[in-house]
Amino acid sequence: MLRQRAYSSAVSSQQALEQLMAMRDRKFRAPLVDQLIQCIGLYPIGTLVELNSGEVGVVIQQNQVRRLKPRVMIVLGPDKSIERRPRTLDLIMEPATGTGAPYHIVRSLPMDAYGINPADFYLG
Repeated sequence: MLRQRAYSSAVSSQQALEQLMAMRDRKFRAPLVDQLIQCIGLYPIGTLVELNSGEVGVVIQQNQVRRLKPRVMIVLGPDKSIERRPRTLDLIMEPATGTGAPYHIVRSLPMDAYGINPADFYLG
């Protein structure tokens, strides 16, 4: 669902999870869907996300306790320009944006948003 296919377009991880939830008890057993979501989290590793600062990052590590606060590598600045030296934010530590508000994920993005290949940032 997250990758472009000949028969369908790629969707964001958020959209894929919403589709899975809609298929609970129809195409998939509800407990299995719940276990999958618990296992991969809302933002699986490799998900592109937009933060409340306008920056774009790649999820590089899950937080086992707080699934909504993964570790994120910032790859685009607020103006969507490439960060020459990407920095990593651990959202569980509640780092502050330039305005003093804690960073949080606003939305997940499609795998190819802004021409970024997330695998370039978390695979060696």
